Amino acid sequence: MDEHYTYFNKPQMLRLLEEMHVMCTKSKENYSCYQPPLFNIDLDHVVPDELLLCVTDILTGNLVLECIDGDKEEDIDYPRGSVCGFHLQKLIETVRSCGVSFDVWEKRDADGKSSGQHDRTSLMGSDKKHLLAELLKR
Repeated sequence: MDEHYTYFNKPQMLRLLEEMHVMCTKSKENYSCYQPPLFNIDLDHVVPDELLLCVTDILTGNLVLECIDGDKEEDIDYPRGSVCGFHLQKLIETVRSCGVSFDVWEKRDADGKSSGQHDRTSLMGSDKKHLLAELLKR
């Protein structure tokens, strides 16, 4: 996560298809290559689009839950009526600063009372890609 994504596409870091076939036969120093590739397609021609989008959905949900849990722990220390939910608000502001419409809200049950569960804006493919690109720049 510390390196720009292009760092891994430089010759010293780039993994080639031929190397993967050789590495999967080794018991040591196989660099997590245990099976030969399913398809013989060079890695620079592969776009993990749908997988990446699904993973970002899960990560976004986890970020929201972490912020909510952190706010619950910290909000106990504040007096009643004071501003609460700092972490969640900071997450929403950060996503919005990337040019993506995003919000989190608490779900209501059938009686209109709070359910304790939260929902968020579902980011579509182009918004997710834009958000990731903006976050990689920072």
